[in-house]
Amino acid sequence: MRNDRILIEKSLIPYRFSIALNDVTYMLEIRYNSECDLFVIGLYDKDGTLICYEPIIYGSELFKSHYKSGIYPAMRIVPQDASGVNTAVTWANMNETVFLEIDNGGE
Repeated sequence: MRNDRILIEKSLIPYRFSIALNDVTYMLEIRYNSECDLFVIGLYDKDGTLICYEPIIYGSELFKSHYKSGIYPAMRIVPQDASGVNTAVTWANMNETVFLEIDNGGE
C-alpha cells in the first residue's frame, strides 16, 4: 500500500494552503524555525479559524494529542522516511526522504 503525501514547498515557507482530508477542507500553515531546525504546522478550519499549532516530529502522528471528532482530520498523518534512513525531520530531508504520509486506511 502506498500512502498519499502532503508535500511541503520549503521555498514558500511560511505559507498556507488548503487541503481536502476525508472530504473536509482544511487550511494548513507551514512554518520553520531555523535556530532549532524545526517545522511547525498550523491547522485551520475552512473559514480560517485556527484549530491548533504543533511541531512536526518524526514518527509522531500529527494532531493526535488534540484530536476531537468532527474538528480534526479523521486520518493519520505521520512524518516518516519510507526508506528507514532518517529518524528526524530536518530542513535537509523534509520533502526529500521524509514526507508527511497520510494513512488512507485502505489497501
